[in-house]
Amino acid sequence: TLDGSDVVTSINALLPLWNDIFQGKNILKALERPDIRRTVKFDHEMQDVLKQARQGREVTFYAESTHQDKAQHLQLVATAAKVGQGNPGVIISTRNVTSLVEKTIEANQMAKLAQKHSRELTSLAEMPDFGFKFDEIYHEYLKLLGSFVDSTAGSINVYSPSSQVLERVATNKTFNEHAIEYGLNSNSVVAKAFLGRKTIVVKADGKDIVLDVPIKYQSKKQGVMKVRHHDLPYGGRV
Repeated sequence: TLDGSDVVTSINALLPLWNDIFQGKNILKALERPDIRRTVKFDHEMQDVLKQARQGREVTFYAESTHQDKAQHLQLVATAAKVGQGNPGVIISTRNVTSLVEKTIEANQMAKLAQKHSRELTSLAEMPDFGFKFDEIYHEYLKLLGSFVDSTAGSINVYSPSSQVLERVATNKTFNEHAIEYGLNSNSVVAKAFLGRKTIVVKADGKDIVLDVPIKYQSKKQGVMKVRHHDLPYGGRV
């Protein structure tokens, strides 16, 4: 409790150290002590708080006090206390909100971390060549697909939005048996597989000779894998 001259007339602080520092002292002068300025931080200037309280406002403000490397967070509420004549006094009540503040800080940190991961995942999902960024990876996919369908002849075509074509980014054929690129408006099987989002098997002389498989990530179309098989039909291998 402060009198009209800002002198602390009674105190029962949550921080015992404050009882000795502020009792009988002008609170504004006490707050100017170097040790107090180092260890106590307010989000409002105390002089402004007292002025507003004496004008009839209920002022809520916050303080952080550090003692022996341990921080405490306090919520303070200042209200006017009219006693006799002259300048009204002020009553400042305090509440320890340390646990609430720590939980809020932790929740904010977790939210930021979640947002960071969300942005990373979103950027990955929106990459036009997700999963096929390096030449080594292209060829590893060709090897893997070849092992599934017993074929050593394959190519990977990735969609390029800027040019509206499916560009060949990897192949294990030497003589360009598979074209370098396919336009989306072409009549090629690669373009049809990409646009239709379905696997297409090309037959010749009753044999399954070419398999075109669309590459998809979630709902996004990425490109087409093309493999050639010379002897046995693909049948249930797809």
